[in-house]
Amino acid sequence: MIHLPGAWLPEDSPASRPMPQFFFHLRTLQGLDADDIGLELADAETAYLCAYEAIPTMSADYVQQAHDPRQFEFEITDKVGRVLFELPFTEALEHRPTGRLLRR
Repeated sequence: MIHLPGAWLPEDSPASRPMPQFFFHLRTLQGLDADDIGLELADAETAYLCAYEAIPTMSADYVQQAHDPRQFEFEITDKVGRVLFELPFTEALEHRPTGRLLRR
């Protein structure tokens, strides 16, 4: 059993397992800016939403630096480097789905 504040969990419960790690690489016209730290998140959907929600703020920063973020995209990978999906900035900026989920 694992003790969390206010709860006891069996060792094999989903909450006791380590969360998967996702890496948010940024592809620009200059190439790929690799994320070598990553984030531990519950699942790929949560990783997608984190990237989606970060795009408007990041885009505003890039516009202030005279870059066009509409040409950028996130390439989200798992810890072994497998590309899970690509998220073009235009998807979040134009509010219409265009992301490509890559299933293997």
